[in-house]
Amino acid sequence: MPRLYTRKTEKGKWTAEQLQAAILAINSGRKIRDVGRTFGIAESTIRSRLKNKNFGKPKLGRKPTFSFEVEKELTNHVLKLSKYFYGLTPTELRRLAYEYAVANDIEHRFCSLTKSAGYDWLELFLKRNPEISLRTPEGTSLNRVSSFNETN
Repeated sequence: MPRLYTRKTEKGKWTAEQLQAAILAINSGRKIRDVGRTFGIAESTIRSRLKNKNFGKPKLGRKPTFSFEVEKELTNHVLKLSKYFYGLTPTELRRLAYEYAVANDIEHRFCSLTKSAGYDWLELFLKRNPEISLRTPEGTSLNRVSSFNETN
């Protein structure tokens, strides 16, 4: 997947409201082809949506690997690890995502050869979850860790 996607077609630009208006126009006696031109919806789309009674908005592109809830769970896990002074590197986060998908039998497109998610997945994940800041962690001495306790 490219890092900056530019849309190349006008396919699927219509909204659910436009489809509802088109269906009302068809029910009032107008022809499907004319309605399609008027509302900017393909004739075949209108026919299939009428046949299947599917009047929702168009769903284009691939389905995401993780649902919104699973991504939040992964985000919370990464934040918890960093709170316990165990920050993850980008490579470790990519491997963690792969292992999570395999352990939970989630269908994924990650590389099974390197056993990690891709760079693009990582970039988009970090863009969707700006509260995560990945850095290469430095070692923390025992004295510094003990001084972070609330008792000191």
